[in-house]
Amino acid sequence: MESSVHIPERRARVRSCLRRAGVLAATIILFASCSSDDGFRPYVQPRLRGPADPRFALLVVGDYGIANSAERAVAAAMKQWAAERPVDAFVSTGDNVYPEAERKYFESAWTEPFGWVNEAGLPLIVALGNHDLEDGSSRPLIDFFELPGRWYSRSVGPVDLFVLDSNDPQEPQQLEWARDALMASKASWKVVVVHKPPFDCGRYRGELEVRHRYAPMFVEAGVDLVLSGHDHNYQRFAPLGGVTYMITGGGGDSLYGLSDMCTAETPSRLAGNDSMHHFVAIEGTGKRLVGHAVGTDGTVLDRFVLHRRD
Repeated sequence: MESSVHIPERRARVRSCLRRAGVLAATIILFASCSSDDGFRPYVQPRLRGPADPRFALLVVGDYGIANSAERAVAAAMKQWAAERPVDAFVSTGDNVYPEAERKYFESAWTEPFGWVNEAGLPLIVALGNHDLEDGSSRPLIDFFELPGRWYSRSVGPVDLFVLDSNDPQEPQQLEWARDALMASKASWKVVVVHKPPFDCGRYRGELEVRHRYAPMFVEAGVDLVLSGHDHNYQRFAPLGGVTYMITGGGGDSLYGLSDMCTAETPSRLAGNDSMHHFVAIEGTGKRLVGHAVGTDGTVLDRFVLHRRD
């Protein structure tokens, strides 16, 4: 696994940058000075480096890149949260750009609402959603966010995060990599980030192929938490085989209603919200993980605690 960020120093830098930035402003210089002839400027991806730290804090959002007032409200709420608390990385469960990842959409989908993330020096841990494809290719989004690829892993303190491309869950190389990487991890927490949820009591009722390909592997490898999006609401399920599944897809696009019609394989839904756009804040130590689903007005929609399985 890649070595983790030196968290205390980055936390101080994030808070300092956010204080200086104040409210979102178009005049802030957020991107690299060099760019292509057409003005396309990629995100400057900070590197994770330094010794591991026992504490960590993540901000998570999904299905946000619609360039509307709801996305801007979520972005502002996340910025406010980061200004008041330590944050070590920004995590996306996919659909970062609507309607698809063409260069012309990145400015309104990312730069304007979420430019403060770069200014704060937060690394990105980004999953690919179905809308993050242009003519079937994820290359524009990978290039823009400087991602290692369609699937990869990153470490933040005691957490190993594994990003998978759920648009192609049957891909043999991805499955082999995921199994090997998950089994080899010795981190206190194993967190998987995908776009399409294995389980869902909502519009999609879960992705059958994702569930059948991934879920048994997650149990075998001792995964603690699976973060997904795709359904535009918030859902958290009871642990299944020790794995907690969560959907956070309320980052900006139109919300989808919840349903009580779940497949027989679906664990019990412990929390859900389909009326408010939101993000999720996760923090903890090597022993304890605490999550909050937070609405745009600061309302805590759900709070949960996971304890390390010894």
